[in-house]
Amino acid sequence: MPTTATITASDLTTFAAQTVIQSAKMNTNFSIWRGHNLPVDPTASAAAATKTWDVGSADYRWRNVYGSPVLPVASTTAAYALLPTDHVFAASPAAGTITVTLPALSSVPAGKIYVIKKTDATVNEIVIDGSGVETIDGTTSVGLFSPYESMTVISNGSAWYSI
Repeated sequence: MPTTATITASDLTTFAAQTVIQSAKMNTNFSIWRGHNLPVDPTASAAAATKTWDVGSADYRWRNVYGSPVLPVASTTAAYALLPTDHVFAASPAAGTITVTLPALSSVPAGKIYVIKKTDATVNEIVIDGSGVETIDGTTSVGLFSPYESMTVISNGSAWYSI
């Protein structure tokens, strides 16, 4: 069983966004952790106080203890360019078609996910547009027409894909 210790501010290191920390054998109690990767939140603005790791759990494994993440939600009734810090986007095209533009792939990490949700019962379209010539499932734009329809897209670093 691991010993109990208090971690103070002087024991902590600040890492840049998108850093991956590889664990190493700390002592014989923690040898099972060798080779695990601990991703640092990809958004530099993430509140550090909401992300903690329990390194002394009884089962000797990394455990994310901050629970379900609180995801940033943006909403509008007009055209919108998604920000790298956005995650969920809710839009009502009740007054007519609106365009939601994904950020340039170079501005977000591979694995970045966006959820775009149509929040009304009309058949007016939300156009989801890649930045410039960037594609979503091989095409530069896709549309949401059905009432309350949604689409989730993920970056692989060179294109967007619906999932």
